[in-house]
Amino acid sequence: MNKTCPKCKYQRKPTDIAPDWECPSYGVAYNKVAKAYKAAKPPPTSSSTKRLSVRLVIIIIGVICVTGLAAFGGVKYIKAQKEKTYKEDLRSIRKFVDVWDSEVLLAGQTARIALSSRVAVLQGLARKWEAVSVNTTCLTQLDAKPFFKKYMDHTIEGFLAFMGNKEKLSENLLEVAETYRNLFRVVISGCDSEILQ
Repeated sequence: MNKTCPKCKYQRKPTDIAPDWECPSYGVAYNKVAKAYKAAKPPPTSSSTKRLSVRLVIIIIGVICVTGLAAFGGVKYIKAQKEKTYKEDLRSIRKFVDVWDSEVLLAGQTARIALSSRVAVLQGLARKWEAVSVNTTCLTQLDAKPFFKKYMDHTIEGFLAFMGNKEKLSENLLEVAETYRNLFRVVISGCDSEILQ
């Protein structure tokens, strides 16, 4: 049996007189040297080191690219979500405002004696305003809902003053109401320019 020593690479000859388990050239046990060489891995060659370095650089560049794309995509996603939320808020606000405007128009064309039923409808709408959802930061920070609520309250008070034959007070209240309505419009147009640019 021709064995080769893992340590010195001597190839055993049939004429060697050392025991079968021992290297005749180096004098070590084959199994001990083999175990030691299996446990200790040889250092990578320079070409494998270069390949490893190139792979590592490619992986790092890939991670940077993916991270950059994710961040850019994340910004676009956040902007799209913000815009979507704002449009949903505007839809619910406009739907409510359209109903309110129709009722105010009807109340303005109603005779003083029959105005109480129209005012009751306006009062009911004012209570429902609280349920209108506004989740856009711009609209909440700039008090869109409170401005419209003050507009509604002053409009109702103006109609009630008119019903009570207090026409000057009614005019003043309706003017103040219109001021709040204008503030509400300014908030909406400001958010339009901030979010929908």
